[in-house]
Amino acid sequence: MAEKELKIDEGDKPLSLNGGASKEAAVSVLPPSATVAKISLWKRILDIPLSVRLCLIIIIIMAFAAVFAPWVVPYDPNVTNIMERNAPPSLIKGERIGHLFGIDQLGRDILSRCVYGLRVSVGISLVCMVIGSLVGVTLGVISGLLGGWVDRIVAILVDFQLAVPYILMVLLGIIAFGFGIPVLVGLIGFIRWKTHTRLIRGQVLSIRESPFVEAARALGGSNFQIAIRHILPNIASMLIVLLTMNFPRILLLESSLSFLGIGVQPPTASLGRMVGEGRNYMASAWWIVIPPSGFIVLITLCMQIIGDWLRDVFDVRLER
Repeated sequence: MAEKELKIDEGDKPLSLNGGASKEAAVSVLPPSATVAKISLWKRILDIPLSVRLCLIIIIIMAFAAVFAPWVVPYDPNVTNIMERNAPPSLIKGERIGHLFGIDQLGRDILSRCVYGLRVSVGISLVCMVIGSLVGVTLGVISGLLGGWVDRIVAILVDFQLAVPYILMVLLGIIAFGFGIPVLVGLIGFIRWKTHTRLIRGQVLSIRESPFVEAARALGGSNFQIAIRHILPNIASMLIVLLTMNFPRILLLESSLSFLGIGVQPPTASLGRMVGEGRNYMASAWWIVIPPSGFIVLITLCMQIIGDWLRDVFDVRLER
């Protein structure tokens, strides 16, 4: 039987698959499956669609404006001028830049307040996301890994919070602790942990019976070591997608609470608060509501598109 040969571009000698040394050389040319998976993952990450690139650019610009808001905005967001209230957008005002988004009902520059409102709303959403994810991931890993009565208690807590409307929980929290951004952050972070807990618990239940987890237990590994070294690395990709998808929901929740008047309190600028304050002027001064609403829609849309792309990138079924 003729020997099968494998050609290499750098040499002229064929590699035989029947000989010992030639067989090892041929196998060394082919990358292992783990390397192939990493190459495929990086290829999909670098192959970014145009829509995702645009969303990333928009998010970066907004983040830059929010971080450097004091040096970016043209006017003080809290300075009022009643004589110019409800003035429409203008490009030039005398010898300086005008009010590009117009002036609100109290004579404040809407563009400046949108940038500061973006800073407040995004900052609150990020902190709430971190709090909710830390609590939710911790409880999900503990519940799925230990099982038994611990799992039942966590499941009861999740079901109880799902049964209680979040507005009622926020109102009770405000009655107990009063208004304020720290109170709002704590309440929203407490509300959002249940989503992480349910999803992480399901992932841990499917991983804890895997052979590598059983091998770690047989070698004397504690639950903490198994969770850190084996559970968390295997759910990291899913957690990244989960955080990306939950961020716009937290932003909408904060905006809704501020719109209703139980979130960020004046004179602090917030996107939801700006929409709530300008809703009575939509017929006569639409520019008071449209810019902050546009910021909310734009951030939510961009984060949803980025989240969908990340989900496709980390989906191992697409490698097939």
